[in-house]
Amino acid sequence: MIEAFLLSKAAILFTTALVIFLAIVLLEIIALVLGGSLNHLDINIDLELDATADSSIFSSAVLWMNPKNLPLSMMFPIFLLIFGLLGLFSLNGLIQIGITLDIIGMIIHTVMVFVSSIWLSRPISYVLSFIIPKDETYAVSPDSFVEKQVTLINVDATHDTG
Repeated sequence: MIEAFLLSKAAILFTTALVIFLAIVLLEIIALVLGGSLNHLDINIDLELDATADSSIFSSAVLWMNPKNLPLSMMFPIFLLIFGLLGLFSLNGLIQIGITLDIIGMIIHTVMVFVSSIWLSRPISYVLSFIIPKDETYAVSPDSFVEKQVTLINVDATHDTG
């Protein structure tokens, strides 16, 4: 019964979002066991997310969803989880009260769930930004850097004699 619901035409998009979310979580767990993380992959994708007058809708939405600069590799799984769960729960609620969706109803439902997921991602990313460290230096005490040799790369040092 539940398999038929998860694989129905109305629910397949939400089920796919949850499967992608679980695949990302599984890859993160495997990378963690092997001593790495998907956050450290060098994929060379340059996303310019500056809020300017000519910024795209995508960058504006990501900036709005992510008020504390959580990594995009964390925001995407959060969005997938919210989208999948909200879509399946709301679809199940519609079925429970006897509403069946035709193709137009499925499109409207999916758009409403998508917009709601964007809206719900903001407070969740805000809360997670206090839990997840933003910098690798949080893993060790700043006192452990005393009297250590460092290498500076791409440093622009200026001196104001003013």
